[in-house]
Amino acid sequence: MLATVLHAPGDVRYEDVPEPVIQKPTDAIIKLSASCICGSDLWPIGG
Repeated sequence: MLATVLHAPGDVRYEDVPEPVIQKPTDAIIKLSASCICGSDLWPIGG
């Protein structure tokens, strides 16, 4: 599956990652149809 991955400040990549799997009985996998990002979530990108 494709995911956006933050490797370092200013280094954001769109890459293939493994499909998620259930590892514990309390885990859940959800499917998102839409999402958004808060401005404060962008601080790690700039460093």
